[in-house]
Amino acid sequence: MNSEFLRLFIIEDQANWQNMITKHLNEAADFLVVGIAETVEQAIKMGKILDYDFAIIDLQLDLTEEDGFEVFKELKKYKDFQPIFLTSNQSPSTVYNSFLYGGYSYIPKNYISVLPQTIRFLKDNPVPSLITNAVHSKLKEFQLSDLTAAEKVVFDELKQGLKPKEISEKLNISLYTVRSHIKNVLKKLGLKNYQEALRKLYYEDEVVVRPKELKNS
Repeated sequence: MNSEFLRLFIIEDQANWQNMITKHLNEAADFLVVGIAETVEQAIKMGKILDYDFAIIDLQLDLTEEDGFEVFKELKKYKDFQPIFLTSNQSPSTVYNSFLYGGYSYIPKNYISVLPQTIRFLKDNPVPSLITNAVHSKLKEFQLSDLTAAEKVVFDELKQGLKPKEISEKLNISLYTVRSHIKNVLKKLGLKNYQEALRKLYYEDEVVVRPKELKNS
C-alpha cells in the first residue's frame, strides 16, 4: 500500500447501498474508490484489471446465495488485497465462512458507519492476518480430527490427484469402500463434492493437484 490513497473496490448489487458506502468513504480524504461492480461477472472482470488495496464485498450479490465468497476466492488468484465482507446476514455460519475464506473483517450492514475506521485499522495493524492464520490452522486441526484414519488416508490420496479407482487399487480396498469414505467425509463437512472438501481440509494456499470429478472415475 504505497499509494497516498487507500484504493477501494466496491462490490455491491444494490444502488442504495452503493450510495451509502461511497458516502461514508468519500468523507475521508485518504480513500479512493477505484470501481463499483454490481454482479459476480462484473466483479471478477473488473477485479482482475483494477488496482486496489481493499475490496468491500457484499456477500449476497444475487439475493439468494453467498456468492460474494466465490468472487473473493476467484480474485485472490490474481490480486493481493484485503477483503471486507459486508452483509445483512448475521448467522453464525456466515461469520464462520467469513473467517474460513480469509476475511478478518465482517461488517453487518447496520454497522456501515464503522467502515472507514475498519479500513484504517486493517491497514495499520498486521494482527488480523495473524489471527486469520491461527483460525485457519485450528479449523484445519478440528476438521481433520473429526475424520477416521481411513478417511484421512483416502483424502490424502485424493489430494495427490488420484482417482477413487486408483486409490482402491493402491490401498487394496474396494471402490465401494473408497466412495463410502468420501461420502462420509462430505456428510461430516456438509458439502456436496470432494473438491470443496479438499479446499476446506487442506486450504487453497497449498499447491495441490486438482482431482477429476468422481463421476468420471
